Amino acid sequence: MAKFSSAFLCAASLWIAGVSPVAAAVVIDQDAIVPPNQPIGPQAGRIALTVGNRGQIVNGRAFQTITAGKTGTLTGFEVQGPFAIGANALQVTMHFSLWSGDLFAGGATLLGETFSPLASFGLGSLNTQAAAFFPLEDLSFQVTAGTKFSVMMEAFGPPDGAGLFTIGNVPGLDANNRPIFQYNQYAGGELYYSVNGGAFRVMPGDIGFRTYVDEAAGGVPEAATWALMLVGFGAAGAALRGKRRLARA
Repeated sequence: MAKFSSAFLCAASLWIAGVSPVAAAVVIDQDAIVPPNQPIGPQAGRIALTVGNRGQIVNGRAFQTITAGKTGTLTGFEVQGPFAIGANALQVTMHFSLWSGDLFAGGATLLGETFSPLASFGLGSLNTQAAAFFPLEDLSFQVTAGTKFSVMMEAFGPPDGAGLFTIGNVPGLDANNRPIFQYNQYAGGELYYSVNGGAFRVMPGDIGFRTYVDEAAGGVPEAATWALMLVGFGAAGAALRGKRRLARA
């Protein structure tokens, strides 16, 4: 009986260890941050996307589609910007919304949204690496590697006020003294842009961003844990067979 009890307890403890939640393991999933400039000419700087009202751009809106590379809970989204532009920029309110699926393809579902005054961000010039971080843990949005989701960016406020999002660099000038545009290229999705209420169109580059995912197993044992569990249950079975043979003798 003692042999059976110890074997059973061994198997049970391995099973419990295998399925109990593990500590959070938040990691960077997608990393599409625009690298720093290495200025060459006087026009070197950042290429940016205008969201809001500025000049000929009225109601500029954008969304980025993203493909998850890891499976887990999406815990955060970090975007390069927004940077303030225009006389009324600090009166602008930024609107960010998270969608499951591809907004351009259709069928996406709104998961959550947030409104933040543009003045609340760590604003700087287009040549800074500043980024705004948005925590998403409360949405409990589960992502699976290979599936898409979308982040929409809009701005509300008076004319001549907008936020800018980094999409690339202008490292210098070519032989004809024209800017060299280097757009941020992200293979897992596209950046779409709309102005004046028009249709969204795909842009040649993507915004600078990072996503963060909690890879915690959340009750699903890993392969090594399954192996330990099988060993434990095997020991329990062997002890049971031995007990039956003793009973027949």
